[in-house]
Amino acid sequence: MDLQNNFFYIVIQNRYYKLENNEDNYHLEKVFTKEEMLEIIEDHNVRNDFNVRYFIVITNDETFLNKYLFTINLDEFKMLCGVENYNEKNIRINNDYFFKFDEEVFTYFKKILNDEIISATMLWTCETYFPEYGDVIENFEGWIENKQFSYFKTPGRYRKTMNDDRVFSFKDYKMGNLELFKKLVNINILEIETDKHPSINWEWRNGLLRYYDKISSTRLYISDELLKALKYDNDINFKIQTKLDKNHYLEYYVIEIEIPVKYNRDNDYEKDSDNENNSQYDKYNGAYGFDDDTIDSAFEGDPENYWNID
Repeated sequence: MDLQNNFFYIVIQNRYYKLENNEDNYHLEKVFTKEEMLEIIEDHNVRNDFNVRYFIVITNDETFLNKYLFTINLDEFKMLCGVENYNEKNIRINNDYFFKFDEEVFTYFKKILNDEIISATMLWTCETYFPEYGDVIENFEGWIENKQFSYFKTPGRYRKTMNDDRVFSFKDYKMGNLELFKKLVNINILEIETDKHPSINWEWRNGLLRYYDKISSTRLYISDELLKALKYDNDINFKIQTKLDKNHYLEYYVIEIEIPVKYNRDNDYEKDSDNENNSQYDKYNGAYGFDDDTIDSAFEGDPENYWNID
């Protein structure tokens, strides 16, 4: 980004009020225009909730820096994050009066500044124990990118109406199968390269087969090996990742086969089953969901031959 010719506005919220223990719960997000940033500031001022949600804006817009106490420049943010290579001449604040961050926060800030992502959020999960006392355990699961938004408006291709001005949200699919793929991209992907769909929008992209659906404006990525596995067994479940690309298109990446729970040698279900049933999976540990006899007869004793099915 050319900082000399382009204004940038990146908001940082600390949403610690959502947590019982007041742990840091950061959300960083890009605001695309000056007009949008002014609307956000006005909305916060009307609700007067700056003391409830810690909120600062990092920007290079001098009109904002000179007017709003909650705005800081890039060098000031570097100082607050403990990043050493900042220009002391640009420091206007006393860091004793600001919250401190760390370099991990600055890492995600840079990705937003460089237009790699729009938002980054700390993901916390809560697990209830002793419900009668309302006690919960809070676990930090890591950072997620482009999954949660406070300001980013729904892209035109995903709006239900022309005036749909809502903040963008979408379902973060983590599991998928043939029926879900049909729903997401409006086609049976097993019909690729068949007489029924000879000119389907399918191509190789970064080592993966990619299909673009013009109806839903979404993309599906799957490897040739996993596609062959699906042709062999239409009922297979997959792990998938839902992503938003830099041009704000939804993408679904098929990652790997989801092994059924009954074949997981470490789960309680199998531990409680009888020894005779367990012996069916002793030799290959239930690889890819198949018993020992199937692997010996169908795959010549090598589970990896599963990927060479035509």
